[in-house]
Amino acid sequence: MSTSMATDDDSWTAVETCEAARETIAPESVSLKPADLYSGETIECKVHAVQISHQNVHERGYLCLTTYRLLFVPHPKESPRFVDVALCNIAEIVLQDTRSSSAIVHTVGFTLGMTAPPEKDADDTSNTMEVACKNFEIFRFHVRVTSASMTLHTRLVERLESTHQPAPIAFAKEPLTRSEDEDKHRHPWSDLEVAESARMGLTAPSRRHNPTSGGFRVTRVNHTFRLCATYPMLLIVPQHISDSDLKSIAHFRARGRVPAITYRHEATDALVARCAQPLVGLRRRRCASDELYVKFLQQHAVGGLYIIDCRHQGTRWLEHVRSVLVAATTCVDKLVEEKASLLVHCSDGWDRTAQLTALVKVCCDPYFRTVDGFALLVQQEWVSFGHRFDSRCGMKAGHRSGAKKHGYWDDEQSSPVFVQFIDAVWQMTQLAPCSFEFNDA
Repeated sequence: MSTSMATDDDSWTAVETCEAARETIAPESVSLKPADLYSGETIECKVHAVQISHQNVHERGYLCLTTYRLLFVPHPKESPRFVDVALCNIAEIVLQDTRSSSAIVHTVGFTLGMTAPPEKDADDTSNTMEVACKNFEIFRFHVRVTSASMTLHTRLVERLESTHQPAPIAFAKEPLTRSEDEDKHRHPWSDLEVAESARMGLTAPSRRHNPTSGGFRVTRVNHTFRLCATYPMLLIVPQHISDSDLKSIAHFRARGRVPAITYRHEATDALVARCAQPLVGLRRRRCASDELYVKFLQQHAVGGLYIIDCRHQGTRWLEHVRSVLVAATTCVDKLVEEKASLLVHCSDGWDRTAQLTALVKVCCDPYFRTVDGFALLVQQEWVSFGHRFDSRCGMKAGHRSGAKKHGYWDDEQSSPVFVQFIDAVWQMTQLAPCSFEFNDA
């Protein structure tokens, strides 16, 4: 059987992919073993496909849709072209009819192109499917139009358009059965954070440098999250700042994100605090309680206080990663060399502030360069202080109540802030690999 097809000179679609997609592959040669799947993960559908690389290399295999991922299993399975894409990482799917220029584009929360999918009754009908990821990877596959392939595409689109993303793999695992002795050694994150505060000396700090500046206390003013919905229940504040003062400050800081102390340098007694920007306004509003808090930070350390404003302009990835690392280096220098405290803020205090305070702690304290310490760091600086993982990672794009429907690429709330932090940490592991207990392996 011969097949003729008109293709542009610069097209990455080759005629032979149609024939390759029709070849029969022994199912056992590309079967996935239980060890290849996550706990609770099942295969929903599987079709013959040909992956087309950027170098125009064609690899035959199976395209599998599972509970959590889109997988391409090559033939033979040992081929290095195994593709593993988490469903929550998919930003866009383009289904292109190879016989025409019509295409259907599905992006998170939005659909472009009203052309109906090709009918599956034509023997020589084939499609190319392009999968664009949020980390800017692009994968292209060539599939025959069959009932199975259309089912796979339909289910994949349903996942993108669904308001309910698949449950994270970490929460899908069956709870482990533990003995009573093991349960005694398990602690919730809040207990670990309190223990970490004691380790840093924030609950009973030494007053080597300034014994008159007062101590600290752990306040439960936010135990119902009424002070700030995106802050942890327990906050570390100066001893003489009352809960009433904190409530006044909450009205003066964006989104109620008051200054909260998150780190104390053991050698210099200098502090790192984080908050959102002050709401001064056109009338130049002032808040006596806020000024009292800032004055404490200024007087506590020998080197005084630096206010680090990490609001920025521009979105160039490597330049921003560099700027975050440079800012972290500056903060560490002020904290260690000048023995000065830091008050770090950005617009809302949950994006660039988290990047900077977390990196400073990684630089200053070797504990946060261990596996356990880094996990606690992410919990403290990102989770507890309300980083918006769902919207920043595009998990809710286009599905907010009453919001205008946007695709992933057009959603102004999507921003890889946490990924930039991970990239910055990775850069540090490359510069000083022996200083970290972990790497990217």
